[in-house]
Amino acid sequence: MGKNARGMKWLYGELPELEAKEIITPEAASKIRGYYGEIPVKDTRALVLAIFSVLGAILVGSGIILIIAHNWDGIPRNIKTLLAFLPLIISTVISGYVLLNGKESPAWKEAAAVFSGLSAAACIALISQIYNMGGNLHDYLTICLLLAILPIYVFNSSVLAAIYLLALIPWTFNAPNLYGHPDITIMITYFAFIAATTPHFLSMLFNKEFSFRYPWLGWVRSIVLVITIGMVFNHLDINIIIYSICFGFFYIVGLRFEDFSGPFLKRPINTSAILVLMFLMYAMSFQDFWDHIDFDMKYKYFLIIPGIFFIAFLSVSAKMIKEKKLDIIQSMVISFPLAVVLFWILILCFPSWDILESLPYLYFNIFIAALGILSILRGFRRGVLLDMNVGIVVLSMLIIVRFFDSHLSFVAKGSVFIFLGTASLMANWYFCKRLKKEKA
Repeated sequence: MGKNARGMKWLYGELPELEAKEIITPEAASKIRGYYGEIPVKDTRALVLAIFSVLGAILVGSGIILIIAHNWDGIPRNIKTLLAFLPLIISTVISGYVLLNGKESPAWKEAAAVFSGLSAAACIALISQIYNMGGNLHDYLTICLLLAILPIYVFNSSVLAAIYLLALIPWTFNAPNLYGHPDITIMITYFAFIAATTPHFLSMLFNKEFSFRYPWLGWVRSIVLVITIGMVFNHLDINIIIYSICFGFFYIVGLRFEDFSGPFLKRPINTSAILVLMFLMYAMSFQDFWDHIDFDMKYKYFLIIPGIFFIAFLSVSAKMIKEKKLDIIQSMVISFPLAVVLFWILILCFPSWDILESLPYLYFNIFIAALGILSILRGFRRGVLLDMNVGIVVLSMLIIVRFFDSHLSFVAKGSVFIFLGTASLMANWYFCKRLKKEKA
C-alpha cells in the first residue's frame, strides 16, 4: 500500500487528541504508528539533479554548436559534415555509457535522453543547411519528433517527452492545413504522435515511484492538447465535438485513476478537463454559438477520431455508473458531451426546425444554473466550503455572462455585481459559523 504523507501527517496529529478523549487506547495508537511507519519525506535531490543534468546537457550541446558556428563559412564542406555529426557522436557515447554501465540515476538518464534528442535535431538542421536540401519547418519537426520517440522509452525520460509534446505546437501551426483545407493525413499523424508518448505518460500515472514527474508532465500534455486540437481540425464545426468528447473522456479517466487525496494541481487530467468543459458550457450558453453550425459532409472522415474517443468515453462512463462511483455533479458533467453531440446532430439533420434556434441555448443556461445550485447544496450538506464556493462562482459567472450579453445599464449591472458579492460573503460567513458550532 502506498504511503500518503499528507494523510499520515493528519492521522498522527489526531492520535494524541483521540488518546486524551479515551476514544482509542495508547496501545492502539502505538499499533497504528507501527503499522504505517515513519512519515515519508519526499527526496527532491533526484529531481534537482535531473534538472541540472538536463540543463548541463543543453548548455554543452549549445556550446559545441556555437563554437563550430564561429568560423562556419570558412570551413570546408567535408569538415562541416563531420562537425555536424560531432554532437550526435558525443551523445551516442554518453548514451552508451549510461546504458552499458547500468546508470539508474534519473539525472543521467534525463541528460542522455535530452542530449540525444537535441543533437539529432541539430545534426539534421546542419546537414540540411550544408547541402542546401531545402524543406520546411513542418517536415523538419516531423523527422525530429520521430527520432525522439525511441530515447523517451530507452531512458524513460519525462523531460524529453515534455519537449516532444511542446514541439507539437509549432508542428501543428506549420502544418499544410493551416491556410488551406483540413487534411485527414495531418489529423491521423497528429494523433499518432500523441499516442506515441501515451504509454510513457500512463507509466507516470500508475507507477508511484515516478509520481513527482506526473503532475508537470500531465499539465504540459493537457496544455498542448488544448492549443493544438483546434488547429488540426482547422475551421471545422467538428471542433466543438472533438473538444467536448476528448475532454469529457479525460474527465472520466481522471476521476477513475488520479489521486484525489492531494491538491487539484496534482491531478492534471481531471482539472484541465473541468476547465475546458466549463469554458465550453459558457460558450454554448450564447445563442449565437449555435447559429453557425454547418458541417460540410465532405469532411465526414474527420469523424473517425471523435468516434473512437466517444466509444471509449461511453465505455468508461458506463463502467463508472455501474460501479456507482459517481455523484450527481459528476454525472451531470459526464452528460455534457452527450448533450453536445445530440444537439449537434439535431441541428445538422433538421436545420429547418425553428425550435432548435433556441433550445440548445436555453438548455445549457439551465444546465449551468443547475450545476451551480447542486454544488452549493452539496457543499452545505457535506460541510465542504470549497464545493459551496465553486457553486457560487459557477452561478455568478453565468449571471455575469448573461448581463454582459444584455442591454441593461451599467447601474443595473453594477447593482447585480454588488448583490452577488454580498451574497457570496454572507454565505461564507454563515458556513464558517455553522462549522464552528458543529466543532463545539
